[in-house]
Amino acid sequence: MIEFLCALHLAFWMNCQTGPDSFVGFVEGEYVEVAPVTTARLNQLLVQRGDVLKAGDLIAVQESSDARSALSQAQANLEQAQAQLANLQLGKRPEEIAVIEAELSSARVALAQSERDKERLTQLSAAGQFVSASDLDQAITAQETAAANLQQIQANLEVAKLSAREDEIKSASASVALARAQLENAKWLLSEREIYAPAEGLVTQILKRAGETSGPSAPVIQLLPDNGRLVTFFVPEALRSGLQLGQSVELDCSGCEPPTDVVITYLGQEVEYSPPVIYSADRRQELVYRVEARSGSNSLQLAPGQIVDVLLKTAE
Repeated sequence: MIEFLCALHLAFWMNCQTGPDSFVGFVEGEYVEVAPVTTARLNQLLVQRGDVLKAGDLIAVQESSDARSALSQAQANLEQAQAQLANLQLGKRPEEIAVIEAELSSARVALAQSERDKERLTQLSAAGQFVSASDLDQAITAQETAAANLQQIQANLEVAKLSAREDEIKSASASVALARAQLENAKWLLSEREIYAPAEGLVTQILKRAGETSGPSAPVIQLLPDNGRLVTFFVPEALRSGLQLGQSVELDCSGCEPPTDVVITYLGQEVEYSPPVIYSADRRQELVYRVEARSGSNSLQLAPGQIVDVLLKTAE
């Protein structure tokens, strides 16, 4: 509808050209639809149509109970992963090591006793006293068994004091890193339930109200940023090659103070026929190019749909 109205305005204003480098253009708005990153019910809407916002102003608040639950779960997962990593790095608990050390002391006593029994029977046999071969064999076997048992318990104690294998620790460390990243993501998602203005601008439309569902494809408001205005005009094919990006143009508008720092920011690459509704009958077959110009600072006086006169200045 705006483009159609602009076309009608242009059809009238084309008769007001003052020279070969003067053209009638119109102001277009580049609107931003501000939407949340997740889908949720809108609890609060804090702005209304016509409000002028600053960057960072709070616009709306979404329901966040599910996001808070997700944050709590992510925190618990991180604590669990950190505890598992610490357990692998420290090895057995002191209480478990104390049990193994007690078993080691008992094994030393058993070995000493078996060595005494073996020595006593060996001496009796050497003195000519009657000692059965089976008793001597049993004493030797008991001593060897006690020695082997002592070595095994000593090895168990050394292993208990070691941390887990390197690959297990790496895996646990990766789990901690993943849990920490998930926690940061959960914090970010919770913070995004509050919707803020991305830039300074004017609220032109309210698209969602409290109680309605908003989301990435269901924006809350339409915003016209302060730097979201551009002037569009059309130039004949003969003038297109002489224009340059960054070239200054002068504007004149009725009832407003036009910006003074307007430069060309876009030059159409495809030629087109001037629409009959815009141009008079004697110019309807003229080839034209679309040109867009912007102001770097003071374009707030311009309103989308407004008709302006554009005067080309010599490129520097």
